[in-house]
Amino acid sequence: MQSPISIDDKNVMPALLPDEFRWNYVPKNAVMKNIGHGIMIEWEDAVGAVWINGTEYRLKQMHWHIPSENSFNGHRFSLELHCLHQNAIDQKMAMVSIIFEVGKPDRFIAKVEKHIGTIRRKVNAAVSLGLVDPAEVIRDFRRYYRFQGSITVPPCTEGVTWTVNREVRTISMEQLELLKGAVMPEYANNARPQQHLNDRLIQLFA
Repeated sequence: MQSPISIDDKNVMPALLPDEFRWNYVPKNAVMKNIGHGIMIEWEDAVGAVWINGTEYRLKQMHWHIPSENSFNGHRFSLELHCLHQNAIDQKMAMVSIIFEVGKPDRFIAKVEKHIGTIRRKVNAAVSLGLVDPAEVIRDFRRYYRFQGSITVPPCTEGVTWTVNREVRTISMEQLELLKGAVMPEYANNARPQQHLNDRLIQLFA
C-alpha cells in the first residue's frame, strides 16, 4: 500500500455515505526550510487539525513535489502540495494533497516567494515567515479522493490516510521555476515513481 498512485476514474468508487472531513486552523508563526530535496513549512506551535470520520490529525508540515506524484486518468500535473497531519494518540498519519497545473499564480506561494529565494539551494537553511494560516491552503475540498497509502519519502511508512483534492489549482510558470530552482539540482524533479494499486479501494467524495 505504497504511494503515490495513478488514480483512474474508471476504477474509482463513488462514496455511498457522506464523509466527515473538516478542518480548523489558526494563524501561527511558521518557518520555511530547505531540506535539500524539497521546500518545507513547519509551524512553531500547534496550528490546527483535520478531522476524518471523528479522528483528529494535527498539522505538522507541508511541502511540494515537482511534478505531481499522484496522477488523474494517466495525467501527471506540474506540482503537488502535501500537508502532513498526525494523530497524537497512535501517531497515525493523514496526508491532504493539492495538485496544480501551470496557469494563473497561486496566491499562497505569492506571499512566500521572497522567502523561497532567500533559502535557494542552501541545504538546512531556514527563514521565518511570521504568521501563516494553513486555511489559505487547505480550502475548497468539494470533491476529493480517499485511499490508504504511505508517505512518499523514506522510510515510506504505510497506514497513511490520503485525501486528494479533485479540483486542480493553478500556479504560474515563474512560481513553479522558483520552487524547482530552490532545491539542490539533482532534486529539481523530486516526485517518487508511482506505485502499484494492489486492489486498493479509491473512493470519490462529492
